[in-house]
Amino acid sequence: LFSGFEILKRPGIIKFLEELSQIYEIVIFSNEDTGIVEEISNALDPTQKFISSKLGKEAIRIYKGKPIKDLSYLNRNLNNVIVLDCNIDNVPLHPNNTIIVPEFKGEGKDRELLYLMVFLKEMGKPSVIDIRSEIKKWGNYKPYLKFYKSNAKFKRFLPNATSMNDDRDIAEIRKSNSKK
Repeated sequence: LFSGFEILKRPGIIKFLEELSQIYEIVIFSNEDTGIVEEISNALDPTQKFISSKLGKEAIRIYKGKPIKDLSYLNRNLNNVIVLDCNIDNVPLHPNNTIIVPEFKGEGKDRELLYLMVFLKEMGKPSVIDIRSEIKKWGNYKPYLKFYKSNAKFKRFLPNATSMNDDRDIAEIRKSNSKK
């Protein structure tokens, strides 16, 4: 969330970037000016170890009169491309590449990235040939819920009414990673 000159970091974002940059090429693709995208990227990844590319509104295409993210411009195999966005309408040409992440509004108890991280790590395994079929299978909105419910070894990651705190979330994720 961009608030003047202050950038509020979603809880778990640094861990999310650290872990997933080991599996995925991470690109910020935003409809903000490139300068703002650079500022956000530098705040999230000051050493430039996790985010490999940044695309601002200059990379946005107009489709049916609306600005959209056209993944074909990425020049990547779309079997392996996942977009995290808060609005499916931003990626209308590639819905099966898109996971909808609820917009971050500054809540300190937000756990969305931690819940999503384990799911994305599973989707990044070599056994997943086409991410689009997986997103279609598990859904665009909170796909981890269906995935975790259908896989016994992941049920412990299901969010519950008594949400875990950061330390316990990260400890669970580390425990899961050490068993691989």
